[in-house]
Amino acid sequence: MNIAIDETVRKLSENIFKFFNRWKRYWLIILCSIIVTIYGIHSFSEQEKTGNGLTISVISVAILGWLITSKAANENIRRVKRIEYLSAAYEGIALYIRRDPQSTEYDSYLDGLEKSFTIIQLYGERREIKLVCSLIEQYHLNHDGNIQCEVLLNMLRDGLRKELMLPKATRKVTTLRVNRQSMSGTEIPKTTELFIV
Repeated sequence: MNIAIDETVRKLSENIFKFFNRWKRYWLIILCSIIVTIYGIHSFSEQEKTGNGLTISVISVAILGWLITSKAANENIRRVKRIEYLSAAYEGIALYIRRDPQSTEYDSYLDGLEKSFTIIQLYGERREIKLVCSLIEQYHLNHDGNIQCEVLLNMLRDGLRKELMLPKATRKVTTLRVNRQSMSGTEIPKTTELFIV
């Protein structure tokens, strides 16, 4: 019971902190707008200054409306950029998974993976950045050249679906790797492998 209360208090304080952190740049405008609104309401309540009070209230509401609209527009631009870059990172990781290190294109998949890790460290959420850093540390410790990205791929997909307001996926990411014809023209046996990540 205490754990549930502690979690609720933690989430509430986190949300309050996010609210104030989001609006801290505009505190002076908000404060002035509130003061002007209170003055306008006070003037409006007095019979002889009805026009002044109404004008002041309308100006104050217009300032707050502009502030909220510009904030929403900026937030939307940031959200679109984040989705764009994290989608590219997701694609780079998905193309890397389950590739044969002996294939000729393997270096390009590694380049995509490195770029994806860089993008996530710039645009990702804390838990995604933490996971990428942990994968990099494991890679440096193991030296086996194998990077297990399945958990990160699922985490990115869940985050992107949430940003896009899509329902949460119930299955893990599945990748399809099809053997292709070699460059010399000899045909490689056509087997389709479905790797469940």
